[in-house]
Amino acid sequence: MLRRIKTLLFQFWCKIRFYGHPVEYARYLGVRIGEDCVIYPDPKNLFSTEPFLITIGNHVMITNGVKFLTHDGAAFTLAYRHDKNHKKYFDIWGPISIGNNVYIGTNALILSNVTVCDNVIIAAGAVVSKDIDEDGVWAGVPAKRIKSFAEYKENANLELVDNSGLSFLQRKEKYKALHPEWFSQ
Repeated sequence: MLRRIKTLLFQFWCKIRFYGHPVEYARYLGVRIGEDCVIYPDPKNLFSTEPFLITIGNHVMITNGVKFLTHDGAAFTLAYRHDKNHKKYFDIWGPISIGNNVYIGTNALILSNVTVCDNVIIAAGAVVSKDIDEDGVWAGVPAKRIKSFAEYKENANLELVDNSGLSFLQRKEKYKALHPEWFSQ
């Protein structure tokens, strides 16, 4: 009971100390993380049980719901015994390495023993189960390359809208002016 209270107090202290600083909290957990990174979700739920196995490069954005899974808990099935006095629990661990200039979309899952190269966009909901060794946009389950980074950049440059420093209402008015058809009933 005392141990549980101690753990809860420590978690509460971490929440207060690192509130609003998820990158620093990730570093505190043991994630090796570069410069100019943005993390939107709560790092406590993001980095699995072995955050020390995760390396993240420079200029990486991690959005809500992303999970880094550094182990294969299914190895639990290998420890099954009929003798209840010999309970064991096995894991298979593996590192995750994310390159520079990477965007990881909402609810993406990055599995253990995966390396992601530079200039990669991982789409929302993608499951990355193998190395991504070619730049570009990767989507699906399992994640597959759907276009190169150059193709993405070329298409995106046609649609870029600078929202720097604009409030919610200012952005809404800007989009209304640019695309009135989006707002017509």
